Amino acid sequence: MIRTRSLMLWFLLTVVFTLLFYRQHIGLNLLIYELLVLFSLRQKFGCFIQPVYAKVLVFSLLATLIAVVLVNSTLVILVNLLFLALLVAYLSQLQEANLFGAALAIAGNLVRSPFYGIRAIGEEIAGKEQSRGRRLIAVVLILLAGLFVVLVFALIYATASPWFENLSNIATDYIYKLFDIIDPEWIPLMVLGFLIAAYVLFSQPDSMITKLNEKPETHVLSERQISTAVLNSLKVVLVLLNVLLAIVNWLDLKNVWLFFEWNGGFLKQFVHEGTFLLLFSVALASLVLLAIYSDRSRGLQQNKSIRFLASAWIIQNAFLVLSVGMRNYWYMNYFALAYKRIAVVFVLVLLIIGLVLLYQKIHKARSVFWLIRQSSLAFFVVLALASLPDWDTLIARYNLKNYERSFVHFDFLIDLPDRTLDDMDLSLEQLEKIDAAQQQLYFLEAEYMHGSEFYEQLQKRKAKFHRRHEIKTILSWNLADHLAAQRLKAGH
Repeated sequence: MIRTRSLMLWFLLTVVFTLLFYRQHIGLNLLIYELLVLFSLRQKFGCFIQPVYAKVLVFSLLATLIAVVLVNSTLVILVNLLFLALLVAYLSQLQEANLFGAALAIAGNLVRSPFYGIRAIGEEIAGKEQSRGRRLIAVVLILLAGLFVVLVFALIYATASPWFENLSNIATDYIYKLFDIIDPEWIPLMVLGFLIAAYVLFSQPDSMITKLNEKPETHVLSERQISTAVLNSLKVVLVLLNVLLAIVNWLDLKNVWLFFEWNGGFLKQFVHEGTFLLLFSVALASLVLLAIYSDRSRGLQQNKSIRFLASAWIIQNAFLVLSVGMRNYWYMNYFALAYKRIAVVFVLVLLIIGLVLLYQKIHKARSVFWLIRQSSLAFFVVLALASLPDWDTLIARYNLKNYERSFVHFDFLIDLPDRTLDDMDLSLEQLEKIDAAQQQLYFLEAEYMHGSEFYEQLQKRKAKFHRRHEIKTILSWNLADHLAAQRLKAGH
């Protein structure tokens, strides 16, 4: 009965997906579809929101789903689909996996689930008890196979008999007319819906992921088994690393926090190269500490000197992360907002969380498995929160508002999504005023777009947006585009 229900849901999800997304943008249709998916998961797994991880996934999925309708950014759409895939993968692991394990299981189930579904159809037909659902499935498959056989024989007869060929041409004309009504664009959309529904309904536990989630039994080395020479060497290495990082932090405190002065340059080395190298150093430092405090060397956790030096290095790395944040702040102050600069903020938040968890691992004798489990949970929660705001609108408003002290990159702004058009809909006089202020602030070596060109391209984009908005149906509706269209219409 359960298998029959899953097969019926597979057919239903495929048809609904095709109807909802045919020639439509993502909006209310995704909300409708995912609510149906949640209903299907409820039918398959029963009460599936009892574990903490399942609650986090369902809450994140619903939060991002609402944001899809309200904000409709590309980021929130992608994150929402990721949480849908994670929820299915987590449930398919029989709720024994953590979020990291669920993420690893996604790719395998995407490939295998359609074959599991096809095998379920075969087993359903071959079953001894012919229920109503089984009979329906069998009838549909027999009709499809029979139609294929009929077409093969019709082709043979048309080739052999000119009179039958003339008759078949009449039937062919009717088929072509049918295809004029039934757009071939339905076919790839239906295939996609078929594969997504298969993933939702037929994902299976992955034995490899289950083994990874099992806490490994390791041989633990006591402090007595670690020689004095090894302990002293580790102390020397940690002392040197602390001294080296202390120098870097002192220079950052002096040059970034207290006495930073902008020389009128583009701050590329200061931010681009410097930021990523420093973030890489923090990640490398975490790996070094994990190597020292592995599950096999529990004896080191009893050594107070090494624990103190490791803790000092973690705290110094946390300050280094904050210094990277200050570099990013100066960059945004003089060169306004952009996607990567906003992303850096959330990367820094994750690094701080990771360092706090690493500190807890050292001081509370936690395992690496515990660290991975908590870190993966923090990652997906921060990812969900980062996807909710309408960053595109914030960027457009902030960058144009702060033109007297920040660089206005018109080439970047003109490519922002449609919902920002009303925020960028400035008069030619206002744009010329921005150009004049920019010329006083920056000596621009490269050729950047000027306000007049930005104005012309913006008018073209507004016209295209109005045409696209007029042909949208309720399935593509989202609040952000609706408000943008209303404001643009009111402005004329």
